[in-house]
Formats: sequence, C-alpha cells, structure tokens
Amino acid sequence: MKSRLLIIGALVAMAFCSLASANTYTIDYAGATASTKLVVTGVTPGSQVNISIPGTVVGDVQLNNNSAYADSAEGAAISAVAFDYTSSGTFIPNPLTGFTIGSPSGSGQLTASINFITLSSTGPGGFVLNIFLSNATYTCTGCTFSPALSAFAAGGTGILSFQFTALSGGPQSVADLLNLGYGQSFNTSYSASLTNVPEPGSLALFGSGLIAAAGAIRRKLGR
Repeated sequence: MKSRLLIIGALVAMAFCSLASANTYTIDYAGATASTKLVVTGVTPGSQVNISIPGTVVGDVQLNNNSAYADSAEGAAISAVAFDYTSSGTFIPNPLTGFTIGSPSGSGQLTASINFITLSSTGPGGFVLNIFLSNATYTCTGCTFSPALSAFAAGGTGILSFQFTALSGGPQSVADLLNLGYGQSFNTSYSASLTNVPEPGSLALFGSGLIAAAGAIRRKLGR
C-alpha cells in the first residue's frame, strides 16, 4: 500500500511540474464597441441562426500562464467571422475560409483553419462561442516580431472563444437563440480570447512518459 501511495505521489508531482513549466499563450481582446457588436439573426426558427462577429483589435497580450507581457501584437486586427449555426451543432459554411490576426508588415500575421464551432450556455442569458483552430502559421515579412503570435503558431492548434450576454428580455438559452424568428436579431458586446492548446501528439507523449515513469518507480520500490 505504501509503495502504491509513493508511486501515485510521484506521478502527481511530475504532472504538476510539467503543467507548471508548460507555456500557455493567451491573447485577450478588447471589449466590442458600438460598431463591433456580435450579431445573432434568426434564419430558420427552431433550427438555424446566423452569427456575425465583426473584426476587433487585441486589447492585451499575455504569455506563460497569463503573466503580463508587452507584445507587438497589441492593436493587431482580427478578421471578421460569420456563419449559420444549427440545432444539430453544425455550422454553415463548413469549412469556413479561416481566421487571421495582424498583418505581415505590422506585428506579423497569424492564420489558421477553423475545424469546428460549439455554442453553449453559461447561465441565463449568457453564452460562449468556441471556434477550434488548427494548422496555425505565423508570417513575418519585415514586421515587428510578435512572440505571442509566433508562440501560438508553434503549437499549431487553439481555441478562439467569444463570451457574450443577451440583452434584458432576450434569449436565455441556446434553444432560445435558435428560436429567433426569421430576420429577428439582437446585437451585444462581447469579450474574446485566443488560447493555444496542446496537440494530441504532445498529450500522448506526456501520458507515455508518466506510464514509463510509473513502471520505473514500481521496479525500484520492488527491489
């Protein structure tokens, strides 16, 4: 029993050390202004709505587990995104053309493919829209190099997340959003963030490492 506890303790310690040393890159976007509202419009009541998110600008750039970091990506424009979301959880068109932030001559440009989109409720009237990205690349041609955008692209994958709240008396759930009548719409301000996520291969490698370490610890304790 004591040996098992020692093994579990060692693995937990390794996991925390690995997570602490891992880099988490987060780009937080400024709140939307009156001219850059998230707009939801009914298409087919009960089954389909259109969601339009105009481009915005970077409000704050953070690196390494959200510690503040001054970065040249400050003020870089993010491309607009628009699509129809359905009650089956799919989006149209699929695939979307993709996602970009910045410009090659400014802080450089990050581009990525959009894999899929999820929409969920965070509470009455509250929603979060997650856009899952892959194949991220960073281009810098005579630009002011951006560590944040470059680091994000190095991971290859990430999530662009929009949080928004319906106006008073507006839709309170995802079902309510989908029930908007044809042409009926509302717009609201939002907050957004872009965060990298570990690739499946990295997670598998980490898991394999823990298994191998467990075996080594077990053999050592068994001597």
